[in-house]
Amino acid sequence: MTGDFAAQDELQLLQDSARRVLADACPLKELSAGGADAVAIAARHWQLAKAMGWPGLMVPESAGGAGMGCRGLAILAEEMGAQFFCGPFLATAVVGPAIAALAGRRGRMTGLARAIAEGATVLAGAAVPAGGQWIAAAPELGVENDAAPRLSGTRELVEHPALATHFLALEIVRRGADRVGLLAAPVPAGTGVVSVPRQAFDVSCPIASIRFERAAVAPGDVLSVELSLDALTALLRPVHVAIAAELVGVAQSALDRAVAYAKERRQFGQPIGAFQAIKHRLADAFVLVANARLAVRQAARGDDEPASVEAARLLAAEAALKAAGDYIQVQGGMGISWESDAHLHLKRARRLAAAFGTSQGFRQALVDRFVASVLSPPVPPVHQGAGSA
Repeated sequence: MTGDFAAQDELQLLQDSARRVLADACPLKELSAGGADAVAIAARHWQLAKAMGWPGLMVPESAGGAGMGCRGLAILAEEMGAQFFCGPFLATAVVGPAIAALAGRRGRMTGLARAIAEGATVLAGAAVPAGGQWIAAAPELGVENDAAPRLSGTRELVEHPALATHFLALEIVRRGADRVGLLAAPVPAGTGVVSVPRQAFDVSCPIASIRFERAAVAPGDVLSVELSLDALTALLRPVHVAIAAELVGVAQSALDRAVAYAKERRQFGQPIGAFQAIKHRLADAFVLVANARLAVRQAARGDDEPASVEAARLLAAEAALKAAGDYIQVQGGMGISWESDAHLHLKRARRLAAAFGTSQGFRQALVDRFVASVLSPPVPPVHQGAGSA
């Protein structure tokens, strides 16, 4: 019990410190004014993250990290979403340690987790590649089998390329009925890597197309492994928790700002928040945000049930898109102007909702899981014998 209270105190401290420092660094005014240098903002935020030790949040203590797990990750990611943190946190601090842990058990990528925790390695990856899923469908990543492996291929929509020391290449190289082949490699930025900047939909997240032209990789940094679908789901669990939590933060920020505007904007001699239509809209958004937060916290508790993560992603995306849309509607004509920050909430929500999967995909997975549970034969009860202890 004492351990539970200590863990709660640690999580509360993380939330309070993150809320305080991120509120001071919130870039909404810069971004909504237009013309802001998103790369400069991301670099400033990443320096802040390193000073706070956030890159090592998911890295085990034995490798120099904090080892806080998904519960701490959910709290920090929610604050990052609410305060529009800009920086390669997902690829570096979430995807990177997950791949490093998998590779480390096979003697690969030694030192990657420690380099991430120390801030020496910054990873950039494609959260929404050309194939529309979490890995690129085409063109495929090719590895030349020689003493010094060389990779060729393309990654679209790579986030925060300017800050990266390495580009994380991920590919499902083969897929079976219940198993997949995973190829992963951190490709050093530099020779053999061509970056072409793209216009970002979400201006808080700079993107580029990355082309590997026989880029050299250390032999020990190439991971090629076969995983069961359950193992792949477990590998991506922290990624989905982080995305869902960040969506909840975006939703809460949009809701808070919509409520504040409804209290200040007056029409017909009273605040527009007094009108029933506005009240109902904001109340519905409040319920969705509260439900999504509960789902994310449940998914972050360490339960291995895949449905909890899928439900969290689905509910969080629904809450963020609803709250952002309502923020625009409550502001009326002002809501569709560039001067308002409402469009930043909607764009960030849409980007996150499409990262490492889609809402439709998670919804289908939940339906398939439910149908399978209904059609599966019931497990007969186990009866204790008379002589049982």
